[in-house]
Amino acid sequence: MTTIYKERTARVEHRCAWDCGVPIKPGERYVMSSLTPNDTEIGNIGWWHHALHGRSLYDCPPYRDEQVPTP
Repeated sequence: MTTIYKERTARVEHRCAWDCGVPIKPGERYVMSSLTPNDTEIGNIGWWHHALHGRSLYDCPPYRDEQVPTP
């Protein structure tokens, strides 16, 4: 499985795939995540694309101030 991340500027409103509840508004920077086709773990037959606030859930506005727990 290969995941490709590319930082972009939104031209239209997007829904964050992390399901944080905060839309990505036009003009804001976001990460476009792409998953290659024919992944054996997931079984996708085509490319999957998702808009994200960042590479982790902690990049989303509701979780930005929270710290990642340390083991």
